[in-house]
Amino acid sequence: MRLFKRLLLVLLVLTATTFSAAAQDESLEFISWTEPQMNLYSAEIPINWQINAGIVDFLGSPQPNIVLMSADSSIAVIAGLNQRYVFLEPNESLGLYEGDALPFGDWSIPIVQQVSPAEFLSYYLDELLISAAVCADIEYDALPELDGNRDYRAGEVTLECTYDAGVASGYFYVALYTIEDASGARFWMPGDLFGFLAEPGAEVIAQEALMRLAQTLTIDAEAAQAYTLEYQHGTNDMDALLMQDFQNQVDQMMRSHMVATFSNTMYWNCVNTQIINGGSGNC
Repeated sequence: MRLFKRLLLVLLVLTATTFSAAAQDESLEFISWTEPQMNLYSAEIPINWQINAGIVDFLGSPQPNIVLMSADSSIAVIAGLNQRYVFLEPNESLGLYEGDALPFGDWSIPIVQQVSPAEFLSYYLDELLISAAVCADIEYDALPELDGNRDYRAGEVTLECTYDAGVASGYFYVALYTIEDASGARFWMPGDLFGFLAEPGAEVIAQEALMRLAQTLTIDAEAAQAYTLEYQHGTNDMDALLMQDFQNQVDQMMRSHMVATFSNTMYWNCVNTQIINGGSGNC
């Protein structure tokens, strides 16, 4: 039984759509694909792989959620989170206390101290993969955190996933963004996520598929703006005004950093060098 068929049940948003084609995985060929619900984003994907795709709403800022599955289900390549994560940093002077939550509309924002990118990845992947019995255990190796600043941090991990048939390997990258509002409250959230899981012997193909997806993933600015306007239309005037600047900041940071920073990671450079030189092995 292939491990990653179970991922389709735990990694996708509820609005996801699924497309598939059948072929073998030995040599990857790619085609251009566009998200069909809103034409929000496009990417190049292997022609023989199944794609499961959706949109995650970050307070009116739409972000892609993609899972690619190889034809033999030995590889899963992932771009984007499967749900919205937004947190507030504790600030006692503003009445924001660790462990509380700030009500907002029909949901609430947890008040939690920001963690490192590697810590967030371990939390996120444990919740998805161990809780859903995809992996019985996961061992992480955090790579050095990438250069950042007060408002932006990025990091990457490699991992080993123990499952019923053996040990699969993986790699994940995430960027964390921080935004300060007029009151001084600081929101933080994961904005980008790329990664893969691969059964033994499938790592090189997984790396190539991930690189192409990350290189070509493009969000359509007009479609994203239309989505945001529709979101604002469905909120009351005060909420729309309060969130407009927040949305603009999220959009600006995610558009400027997404893929660009990932393309400068040590892992990216290692794999890209192997692909160019026709090499093999794992980074």
